[in-house]
Amino acid sequence: MPIRTATTPDDESQLLARLGDDDEDTANRAIAEIIARYQVLVEQIAWRIVRDRDAVLDIAQHVWCACWETRRTLVVRAGLREYLICAARTRASNWHRGERRHQSLIQKIADWCVADEEDIVENDAIHQLAADDHDYTVRAAVAALPPRCREVYECVTRDDYTHDEVAKLLGMSRRTVGNHMWHANQAIHRALTQSESAAQAC
Repeated sequence: MPIRTATTPDDESQLLARLGDDDEDTANRAIAEIIARYQVLVEQIAWRIVRDRDAVLDIAQHVWCACWETRRTLVVRAGLREYLICAARTRASNWHRGERRHQSLIQKIADWCVADEEDIVENDAIHQLAADDHDYTVRAAVAALPPRCREVYECVTRDDYTHDEVAKLLGMSRRTVGNHMWHANQAIHRALTQSESAAQAC
């Protein structure tokens, strides 16, 4: 089933059609041509944001893998070049935010290690345990979501993208994004309810 395209140049339209072809050899040649044509551009976009060569290579690899994995359902409206720029910028921004969170976590761990145990208040410790249990339950529920549903949920809640932005990035309708978010929130709500019931029973 060829990829659906809209308002793309003829050569890009043909290239995308070959990428979505059921014949894997045809699709392989198409992804190789896409990489050859746009690799420098994708890496330049990523470099402007992360300024880390290893991260740039990882980001580019993620972009190509996403193109391949979604090749039969991908919708490119503004053109392949614009789509890849958006994908590279999004992946790089995600990496940059993740790196900041990682450094913040390292600092928190360092602060905890040097904290004087005598300053720890029992009630604070209890509250922290409750918060940790809540966070663990949410993370476990998110991890158990179907891959596409989890990807949508993380884009919205972790990366602060709007439903329209997620729809464009992942090649789906805004309504589908909303459905994924509804199912994710329902799964998390059930997990939290079960966790609270189990805690009260103890």
